[in-house]
Amino acid sequence: MGNLFFFKSYDHDLGDMGKRRWHEVRKLLPLAFEYVNDAMTLDWEDGARRSVVVGPRGAEPSVSRANDAQVSLPPAGPFDPRTMLIDRADATDEVFVQDATAWLRFFAWCDFLEHRDGVFRLYGGCVTALRVATTGIEDHAAPFD
Repeated sequence: MGNLFFFKSYDHDLGDMGKRRWHEVRKLLPLAFEYVNDAMTLDWEDGARRSVVVGPRGAEPSVSRANDAQVSLPPAGPFDPRTMLIDRADATDEVFVQDATAWLRFFAWCDFLEHRDGVFRLYGGCVTALRVATTGIEDHAAPFD
């Protein structure tokens, strides 16, 4: 059994994550928030790309602007893990997600940065694990765009 994820209370079960995986993800989470918070301060207009790596398979992230219209710039605003979740994994194997709208906005920023900033690849696995563990969070969120 892993760590169970809930939205605010036991009434809203979201998912789970293996104990060792959560142990590592929660170490990366403050760094991921810091990265996204810093990225929000940059100018992303006109299809800007950052930290592009060119290799045998081409450029990563892609320098093509074909998908730019599909992933628009999300609303800015700082993310703080202390207000977005309560981690009781060590004591009771439970994690309570607090602000569904902020999490969806965070995931929207991750989607945006995945197409624009090569640095995002460092956090991709962490974000994917969080998406799986918080499946259904959108049912508890207010629109943000």
